[in-house]
Order: sequence, then C-alpha cells, then structure tokens
Amino acid sequence: MVLSGTSWVNLGNPNSGGAREFDGGAPVAVAVNGQLSVFVRNGGGGVSLRTSLDGRTWPAGWADLGGSDVQDGIAVAAVRDGWDLFAPTRQGVLHWSRRGFRGPARPDPDFRAPAPSGPLTAIGGDQLALAYRVADSANVAVVRPGSAPSLLPAPGGLGAPGLAWTGDRLAVFVRDRSAGVSVSTGGAWTPLPGQVAESPAVSVRDNKITLFALGMDGRLLTSAQNGAAFRPWTPLGG
Repeated sequence: MVLSGTSWVNLGNPNSGGAREFDGGAPVAVAVNGQLSVFVRNGGGGVSLRTSLDGRTWPAGWADLGGSDVQDGIAVAAVRDGWDLFAPTRQGVLHWSRRGFRGPARPDPDFRAPAPSGPLTAIGGDQLALAYRVADSANVAVVRPGSAPSLLPAPGGLGAPGLAWTGDRLAVFVRDRSAGVSVSTGGAWTPLPGQVAESPAVSVRDNKITLFALGMDGRLLTSAQNGAAFRPWTPLGG
C-alpha cells in the first residue's frame, strides 16, 4: 500500500503467484521531480520497481530490475536528477541508478563493496553515500560510488547506521555497545550521552543535525546538535 495524494493505493505484488507469492521484503520509496518510485525485494531474489510519473496514477505492473540473492534491507537515495538503489546480498551490494525524467534504470556491474551484515542506509542530495555494518567484522563500510569503500572500526552495537551531510562532511551515527549513540565524521567515534533502544533517525535543517530514537522507556527522544556536540536526549515535546 502507498499513500498517493490523499488516499491509499494497493500496488499489488511483484510475484506472479505460487509458492513465492508472499516472498518479498520491506519496500522503500523515493520521490524525484514529482515522480514516486517504490522498490521491493521480489520472490525471485531480485528487485522490482513501480513508478508513478505524477505521484497519483500507477502503471499496470511491476518492472523487474534483475539481481539475485538480494536480502532484506535495500536502500534508495534521491540525487539531483534521479535516484540510486542499493541492495544487499550475501556476497556484496548491488547498485542501480536512474537519471532523467524517463531514463532507464541501469545496473552497475562494476560496483564493488564488502558483504553487509544487515540493512543498508543511503543518503543523496548533491552527493551520494552508502553505509552499513560489514559481515564477519566490527567495521562500518562507507561507500561513495566511484571510490574505494572506507572501513570505520565500529564501536560495537547493532542496527543500520544513520547518515547526515553537513556541508561536504558525512556524519555517521550508530547505536554502540553501551546502547548509546556514537558519531564519526571519518575519524574516531564520539559517544553521545544517554541510552536509546534502537538506531537513530537523522534530520538536517539549516545545516544542523537532529536525532530521533526510541528511549528505553518507549518514549520518542530527540537530541539536537549544539556546536560540535549534541544535547542530552530529551522526550519529544517534553
């Protein structure tokens, strides 16, 4: 289901029935230049796409982008004139991109990245980056298409990283081994005070970062950037 305009629309299932009819992953979506695209792991182990050119009307079926061995945790990011899609496999990461209003979705056979241990996080805008925890290691991979992956020794913990651009610097946030949040901009990790129950969501406004996460008591917490540091976690609205 997708909220299109003011009503929910059932987009159906990319699988054609049989044993794999309900074999799919969690969908992700991106809006670019008025178009809304939805992606989902399909029952064949690849990724399927459905795009509304106006955000309201939808084509009759799903487009199969191909791929194999795709796991849950795909990520998509909007860039200036299109989108980039990343899909985790047990051996690495698959990459597709689309440029232009009606341009085709193109696979990137030359994309290379280490195998993930869980879901991916992608961030776009004027620049593009991908981050995730690496399988069988304590590292977080930060990947920019066209460059070799950068591996950051992670401060423990579980869950997908959160990402934010502040100018040309990429800030990476992870839930660490103490159930807190640590941040790195490419160097050492700096722990934020307090504990949270899950990886943080990240928002940027006026070049200032705000984090959101569930607290240990189930309340929604927020922590705002204060210069080079972050304020203590406080209940939203409290």
